[in-house]
Amino acid sequence: MLFSTRSAKTRTSGFLFLPLRNSFQAANRFSEEQIVWKILSEKPPPNGNFVAPIVDHIRVLYKELYALGNRIPKRDKLGLHQHIEKLCIELLYLGIEASLSTKQEKLSLVRKMRIQTETLKYLVRVSSENKIIKENQYILLEEQLAEISKEALGWERYVSKSSPQGELL
Repeated sequence: MLFSTRSAKTRTSGFLFLPLRNSFQAANRFSEEQIVWKILSEKPPPNGNFVAPIVDHIRVLYKELYALGNRIPKRDKLGLHQHIEKLCIELLYLGIEASLSTKQEKLSLVRKMRIQTETLKYLVRVSSENKIIKENQYILLEEQLAEISKEALGWERYVSKSSPQGELL
């Protein structure tokens, strides 16, 4: 017996773990729990292709830049900051493209990544000098850019060496 009726208007669940709730409340509760469980338990699909760790660092940098955009004046947001965000997105694109390309294409793409990283460093420095971003935000962004620059340099050195491995590194 799943339900027991106590009066004409209420039905109480016969389950031991829900003795005090009526069946309609229990159904609603389970529905909400199932929805939340599905949302929290979903993971992105596994990626069959190799994507370099530098791509994840660029993604984190872009998240910081995007969040920073909400705290700066509109004039600066639509000027220098917009250009910085655009360069960061292009850097992310180059990183993904380089990680999925052949060795011959990879070297030129990684060099472009290094150039864009250095450009981003200078533009972030200019925005700090113009008081668009605060000093602590500048330091955080510069640390992330320095790490990305080191990774790109290491990747370029690795690709430029002749490697006995396959065509995709």
